[in-house]
Amino acid sequence: MDINYFLSTKERFEKILSNLNEILEVYYEIQLDDNDTISYDYILQQIKDYEKKIDEAEININQLNKFISLHCEHKFIDDYIDITPDRSERITYCSKCQYTKD
Repeated sequence: MDINYFLSTKERFEKILSNLNEILEVYYEIQLDDNDTISYDYILQQIKDYEKKIDEAEININQLNKFISLHCEHKFIDDYIDITPDRSERITYCSKCQYTKD
């Protein structure tokens, strides 16, 4: 398969991860007064389930990153990024997969 397929899949997982994190934040914001209600148990279970989904999405993204960095025909670019208005830092990265050289 073409490397673009894996890059696209990674983007989709990153979007899923972002949405899962947003949902989890909403669950964290819910304040319940009574620890004995069904809602309390439900919210705790949802938090646990979403934390697990987030972990799984992160694992998939990490595996895709490893695969992409090993199989991409890198085209490295030297560039500068602004750290502050007065300071920039040199960075070398692949224009295809965004892999960054150390």
